Amino acid sequence: MGLHASCMRYFTGTDDMARQTRDRLLAARRLCLAIDLDETLVHANPVPEPGDAVAEPEQFFAVYWTERHRVALRPQVREFLAELAPMYEMCVSTQAQVDYARCVIAELDPTGELFGDRVCARVLADSPVTYKSLIPDMGGPSVALAVDDRLDAWEAGCTVLTVRPFRAFPNPPLPPTPGPDRALSCVAERLRAVYAEFYRRADLGEDPSVSVVVARLRQRALAGITIAFAGVLEPGEVLLGHRYVQCARELGAECVQDVTLGVTHLVVADGNPQRFPGITAVNLDWLHTAAETWSWPDEADFPPRPMQS
Repeated sequence: MGLHASCMRYFTGTDDMARQTRDRLLAARRLCLAIDLDETLVHANPVPEPGDAVAEPEQFFAVYWTERHRVALRPQVREFLAELAPMYEMCVSTQAQVDYARCVIAELDPTGELFGDRVCARVLADSPVTYKSLIPDMGGPSVALAVDDRLDAWEAGCTVLTVRPFRAFPNPPLPPTPGPDRALSCVAERLRAVYAEFYRRADLGEDPSVSVVVARLRQRALAGITIAFAGVLEPGEVLLGHRYVQCARELGAECVQDVTLGVTHLVVADGNPQRFPGITAVNLDWLHTAAETWSWPDEADFPPRPMQS
């Protein structure tokens, strides 16, 4: 699978190519995984000009230098890639320029065994940034998925496992990622589950699809609960289509506009005073954690928070 680096697109594929790639992956009992670079695997900071203030990274981040950037590696990134390699044919999909992307990949994969030439990036700084896509070169959405810190970077319908953004350099206005950062180990656990369930179904004679497998695994996390929100939606904003509502429903929860009989959980924005007897109130990080782990987090660890001054 040779990918070119032009305006964030893979080379034009066909349905025949998708079938060939899918057949090759299935014969090798692998799937395809597209991985973002910046704030997913690494965090880059421009090399400061003489006299500029220097943003120092947190001490536990490994940092190396390219010609134009200092790049911090996310904790456990090498272990993450090595663990997934037997299960997934990995490629890089980034909105960064190709020269920078290849410098980062050379550090992460010096032998070329993990990514080969499977990289998609912008050729020039003024190349248009378009949505990323899982298209025929990767076998199509039935055998391909992505890992990224940004869901909105991908075309609708792509199967994307999100991770919290990784930020090593404490430059305002972005705070650094608090340590220890276990995001990659969490997403690796989800990817192992996807792989195992996909091939369990294949071995039973089914024709599985990654998108269906991921949807079913996600829906187990919060199945059976009903969520209302306090201070999360804007006044007059409808429930349908809100990103937190969509997230909760993907995890198997039912969501309602108002607190009514049957509501089990109230997801509360920071500083919101609403509470109701018999309904468990949690902060938004409870929902974030459920989405990251596909599990039901302990509500006691996520009490509502006062408004930060």
